[in-house]
Amino acid sequence: MTEIKMGSKTFENTQKIKYLGMIINSKNDNSDNVEQGIKNTIKSVYSIGNIGIMNTPLKTNIKTRLYKTFCRSLLTYGCEAIKLNQIHLKKNKTTDGNLVKKMFGFCKRSRTTKLMAAINMELMERILVKRKLSFIMRLANNKFTKTLVNNILNETRDKEIRTSKKSVIDEMKTIPEE
Repeated sequence: MTEIKMGSKTFENTQKIKYLGMIINSKNDNSDNVEQGIKNTIKSVYSIGNIGIMNTPLKTNIKTRLYKTFCRSLLTYGCEAIKLNQIHLKKNKTTDGNLVKKMFGFCKRSRTTKLMAAINMELMERILVKRKLSFIMRLANNKFTKTLVNNILNETRDKEIRTSKKSVIDEMKTIPEE
């Protein structure tokens, strides 16, 4: 590993760090965040299993409320600030569907979409899109952030600089201006 020197301080180079709950890795991708979210969600489901989320007698609306509150929020944590590719989205959807099916005693191979509709649970894609749009609207409503993002977009457009396809900035290029 290489070291980084700043003044009299020496820092060891690492492959990944965790900052504000998000993992930043040397590959500049979000796979570590997605994997960590999946692991945390599975742990959460099994940890609240003691209060009956896996028991059949518990009412459906209570199960879904517990799952949405304590588990699904871990699966989608930080998703608004990162760009998820199709593989990450599929992993999140699969994990979400499998855990919900397990909660209600269905096998993994049963259909998820109709189950989610029957228990009034929003699909993962819809949640992620809503969160992403909400995040972008919050950014757009903050004058400092709006100026910063517009400057980055204008600079990349003017200098014909290509932004990384993994970047949220690249994602924001597709959003029409006001």
